[in-house]
Amino acid sequence: QRVAEALHHAARGYVLEAKRLAKGRKLVPTFHPSYLQRGNWAEIPLTVFDLSRARQQSSFPEVVRKPRRAIIDPRGHDRDVVRERLLTEGRWLSVDIEYIGSRLLCVGFAVSSDWAATIRIRSPEDVVLCQQLIESGRPLLMQNAMFDCGILEWHYGMTAFKHLAYDTMVAAYELNIEYPKDLGWLAGMYTDLHPWWEEIDGKFWNGVRAGTQDIGKVLPYNCLDAMATYEIAEKQDPELDSHPKLREAFDFDMAKIEPLWDVARRGVLVDTARLDSIRATAVRDATEAQAALNEIADAVDFDRKGLDVNVKSGPQMITLLYGYLGINPTKKTKGEGWATDNKCLMEYMRTSKDAVQKKAIEFVLRVREARDIQSKFTDIEWDTDGRARCIYDATKTTTRRLSSKKFFPTGKGTNLQNIPAPSSNRYGAEIRKGFIPDPGYEFAYADLKGAEFLVVAQLTQDPLMLKYAEMTMLGTGDVHKETGSYIFGIPPEKIGKESPERFLGKKMRHSGNYMIGPKELMGNINKEGMKTGVWIDQGMAKKMINGYVGMHPGLKLWWDEVAYEVRTTRKLSNLFGFIRRFNGNVNQILPVAVAFVPQSTIGDYLNYGLLACARDEELAYYGFQLLLQVHDAIGFQYPISNRANVLARVRKLMDIGVRIPKTGKLLNIPVEIQCGPSWGEEKEYTEDLIKVA
Repeated sequence: QRVAEALHHAARGYVLEAKRLAKGRKLVPTFHPSYLQRGNWAEIPLTVFDLSRARQQSSFPEVVRKPRRAIIDPRGHDRDVVRERLLTEGRWLSVDIEYIGSRLLCVGFAVSSDWAATIRIRSPEDVVLCQQLIESGRPLLMQNAMFDCGILEWHYGMTAFKHLAYDTMVAAYELNIEYPKDLGWLAGMYTDLHPWWEEIDGKFWNGVRAGTQDIGKVLPYNCLDAMATYEIAEKQDPELDSHPKLREAFDFDMAKIEPLWDVARRGVLVDTARLDSIRATAVRDATEAQAALNEIADAVDFDRKGLDVNVKSGPQMITLLYGYLGINPTKKTKGEGWATDNKCLMEYMRTSKDAVQKKAIEFVLRVREARDIQSKFTDIEWDTDGRARCIYDATKTTTRRLSSKKFFPTGKGTNLQNIPAPSSNRYGAEIRKGFIPDPGYEFAYADLKGAEFLVVAQLTQDPLMLKYAEMTMLGTGDVHKETGSYIFGIPPEKIGKESPERFLGKKMRHSGNYMIGPKELMGNINKEGMKTGVWIDQGMAKKMINGYVGMHPGLKLWWDEVAYEVRTTRKLSNLFGFIRRFNGNVNQILPVAVAFVPQSTIGDYLNYGLLACARDEELAYYGFQLLLQVHDAIGFQYPISNRANVLARVRKLMDIGVRIPKTGKLLNIPVEIQCGPSWGEEKEYTEDLIKVA
């Protein structure tokens, strides 16, 4: 597996010159047949591609590569000639930057797959030239444009996003969502280049960063980046036209890049005093739980007497829990050691009859939770203007949903999509209160209510599920209580809002549509056991699954439809028609395939709404500003006096509607809007709130 992963990011598919065993011969690296036979079917299309390339290359002995010309650091008259060519030739202006810390090293430009120039940045005049080229109005072509454009705009004020026309990473995402999308991998598929990126390693970049390494070696590398990007785009573009929905998905994902950059650049204001208070609470909780755990360890003569038990150390946890405390281990890690992850420990908490074992596990989990809160949320370094920022990536997930990560122009911030919800742990509600609107503004959160459930109901056309979907849309009845009633055979009127049966009905409805197994369901429920007081075994999990599937027979029919479609066509389309290809073993990937259409439909539904709000002139007039995208919801702010106008307009713009293939009807997913003084203090938007404003 490690070798296969390395091949994905190394020279797989490249035509190479052998240096050792077959010196003087050509070779094309690919996957070993035994690796493919062990169930790694997703690599078979790549292996076929590699073997086809090897066969074609076998017809002549020499390594033949396209001649390419790189103009390195032109000056004087040569620079004028280069500038004119870059402004007039080619379909696109391919741009690639090399950047370290806050220092732009060079900018490469290409107007074809065989000619490029790189401008070394020595002075403000060099930056001005690059800016003139980038802002000339020429359609820009990039690989991972969010990074390059983001650096150029944040640090150098270049408005590159406005001229961006094509991103090869986005095109790769549309053409085969499951495969890598980095430039080196794509060049191995689309060009005859050698793996030029191997010539500059981490040690070299560390030297550049330290100022001890000259960047001369980077300049030809930069030219090859720009040329490779151009050639990849030339060959991807006809593939995008092989199906109208590929081109439509590409245009949609390209259209999202600039608005998502605007959200990232704006960020959201942080109440640092509140987060400091949460941190102090978490530190106190961790200290108290650590002391209690140490007492238990000392009582059983654990060999670290007088020292803290390290709850993140696998060896220490194995020794204490499975050795000194006598817990019977049942789960191993991939490395064949005994597992000590939280889900595993929660299962021991459920099954153990020993009070000391239970207490030890409880304190381990409490220490971990409190310290995770510190490291992941309260100890984050925010930008100097007091704002939390992250970068959104539209090409990372296989479900067409966005992912987010640290804001790379400053190296600060965090994945804001991972800020815990109030229900996730005892710190969640307070942490979200630490993200606030700007002075004079109000925070609001627009969520697609019950979105995935509504889509699944339409896909299955299961009568009872359709009934419950209507109840969800109208806000009538209690679907989770009805589910618990059916599974456990208890009249609905005897199930309270806080009863275990309703809780388990809710968990089953959230988990049961995508072929979840008993072990996974049990783990998902038991990992919250300390908070909820509800624990189940695999027998109960199996009973819940069988009850839920029996309650909705349309589910099994839908699963069979998905399996047939993937086996016969190797692809699925979501309700917007956007395509995902599946290359793996169908039996192994079927749960993922089943989840794809609902999850990707909701991801695109939300982002169509986000795009509509970002582009809307009326909202802009009212002072609307996007702040966050969190999976099925968007966060935003507006002047408090404009609340009624903004929220009504947002609700209208997010009412996208999507056609259901089986019925031809339009599904409009309800948008629930909450607003308030912070992310964690919103109230549902009603007429009463308008009057308050």
